[in-house]
Amino acid sequence: MRTLIAAFLLVPSALAQSDDSADLGRVRLAASPLAIAAKLVSSSVQERQAGLRQLGFDPGEEPPGLRVAVHWEQLDQDPEEEVVLALEVAGTVNVFVVDQHQGEWWRVARFANGFRDGCTLDGTLAFKQTRKDGIRDILIRTSGGGTDIVSTNLTIYQLREGTVRRLFHVVEDASYRVMGRQTSDVMTHEHVSLAFVNDSGTANPLIVADRTKEQWKASDKDFLGLPGRRTLSQECSVYRWSEPLGKFSFDGVLTRRICGFRKPLSELR
Repeated sequence: MRTLIAAFLLVPSALAQSDDSADLGRVRLAASPLAIAAKLVSSSVQERQAGLRQLGFDPGEEPPGLRVAVHWEQLDQDPEEEVVLALEVAGTVNVFVVDQHQGEWWRVARFANGFRDGCTLDGTLAFKQTRKDGIRDILIRTSGGGTDIVSTNLTIYQLREGTVRRLFHVVEDASYRVMGRQTSDVMTHEHVSLAFVNDSGTANPLIVADRTKEQWKASDKDFLGLPGRRTLSQECSVYRWSEPLGKFSFDGVLTRRICGFRKPLSELR
């Protein structure tokens, strides 16, 4: 695995306004991802604009900052490493997964993360070995929200036979407000921690998801922080890798065996 990171100061406004999305279509690139990355960090305005066009953008005239990262990763079983090209500008991240086939470069996935201009490369893109030795999968975090809710979604993808496929999805982090007769002005925060394990009782890799849930009344002056958090619950779920299904699926038997008894959510005091 190798990583190259560079920065420059030109990017189209369309790039900063991308919606959170996953495009798993297969599109042939006019140049190699390394050649495109070289153009993106060129001192020539024309070269930078050409690189952006090769990624499908229409270059604009306003120049906020641009950060470019190139990752070489072993994402499938062929001997060549794949390339992941990522761009960050003004809190918006675009990620391109690129695969080479018979001498041609293909964009096999594009991810965009730009909720409220607060996203970073490090917070959006990661790689992890979840299923097979020597092969890493792609972890994409995207942020979202609406009125009184902010959330972070984690999705795991694999590259298989030139196609990017989703293996697992979870809402990793969420904060929201509950209004109503029974729970007046209650704030809730949920967080999921994942453990990737090879269990001795099963031949397939597992994901153990441990979810914590806290609630407190927004009327408490310290509701954004520390002592005002009144309750805590824990839930545990186990997901087993299924090769025929091509994804991690919930396993009730392993959940009961591995997770055991968890403390239920108590009433707000």
